[in-house]
Amino acid sequence: MKKVGLLFLFVFCFGVPHMNANGEDLEKIYLDGGYKETNRALNEANTFFRESILLPTRLPEVVFTHTFARFTTIASPKLEISFLNENSGETHYKIFVTSLKYKQEFQNEKSASRMKLKDGSEAIYIIKENFSLLIFEKNKFQYTLMMDKIHPEKVTKKDLIQIANSFKE
Repeated sequence: MKKVGLLFLFVFCFGVPHMNANGEDLEKIYLDGGYKETNRALNEANTFFRESILLPTRLPEVVFTHTFARFTTIASPKLEISFLNENSGETHYKIFVTSLKYKQEFQNEKSASRMKLKDGSEAIYIIKENFSLLIFEKNKFQYTLMMDKIHPEKVTKKDLIQIANSFKE
C-alpha cells in the first residue's frame, strides 16, 4: 500500500511538466492537463465529499505567478492545488487534500519525522530526493503540503509547519 501511495503522489506531483514557460504557454499546459481556477476545483471537491474543505491561510514566502487546481477521482478522490512561478522552473508548491476515507498511509517511511501541530494533531514530515512533504489530518481531511527541494533554504520544515498551523475555523 505504501508503494502505491507514493507512486500515486509522485504521478500527481510530476504529472504535468514543470518547465519555464511564458504565462500563456504555462496556462495552456495546465489547462490542457485538466487544471482550472482554484475555486471551481474546490467547489467540485466540496460537492463530492459533502464537506467543506478548509485551506491554510498562509503560503510559502516565495513568489508565485500562477495557481491552478483540479479535482480528480482517478485512483482516489483528491483536490490538488498547484502554485508556480513562470519565471522559475524550480519553484513549485502543491497542496493535496483527500477525505480521511481515502487517506494515504506514510507510517513506514524511513525518512519520516513526526511532530505536533499547535492544535495537538500529529504531522509527518518526509524528505524525498526532489521535494519535501508535510502530511497531517484536519477537519475530516488528510492534507499534504509539498514543496520542491531545489532551494531548501527558501521553504523549510518550519515554514511548512507554520502553513499547517494557519488554518482558521
